[in-house]
Amino acid sequence: MTGLEAAKELFETISVILKSSDWNLRYKQALKSNEELTEFISDVNAELARRMKMFHFREYYTIDHVLYRDEDRIPEGKLPLGTSRVKGTWLTRIRVAFEHENCLDKAGGFQEIAKLILFNADIKVLMGWEDKTNSYDLFASEYQLIYESVKPPESATPILFIGENLDTHIDAYLLTPSGILKYDETAGWMTI
Repeated sequence: MTGLEAAKELFETISVILKSSDWNLRYKQALKSNEELTEFISDVNAELARRMKMFHFREYYTIDHVLYRDEDRIPEGKLPLGTSRVKGTWLTRIRVAFEHENCLDKAGGFQEIAKLILFNADIKVLMGWEDKTNSYDLFASEYQLIYESVKPPESATPILFIGENLDTHIDAYLLTPSGILKYDETAGWMTI
């Protein structure tokens, strides 16, 4: 499965979670504060991991959430210099690097895109919201410019950008080396 196909599949799974009545109600309640929204997104990542048969780790280095499989973890006692005294999760591979930004209208979204570009992961996700917009097209275009500035090869991992709206409508974009794809509920993924 290519990175593009994997990112599309991940988006479908996130959509199913957020559109279910239980999660939808929790989402609306979480919008009351940044802290509640942050906790909700952590729960969404834990549910994603469960559905994708992965593990969830919150705050892995500076990444908000990572998903990984058991074989991606270095077993205790296998670290260099016999460091079995060091407890923790050490990964050789990140399946999903997930960043959430409560307010995209500040510089945070730009910082998160730049960070995701630097990390090596099978799927990279930025999800966030901005309360003064009905469309995230401008954000996606600006993030695409940052993505293209590193001159990624055609095989580079795409970045899935999900813009949340308060009515639980989700705008989704895939930032790729060859341009932006936007998700439309009736037409699927389209180039913009």
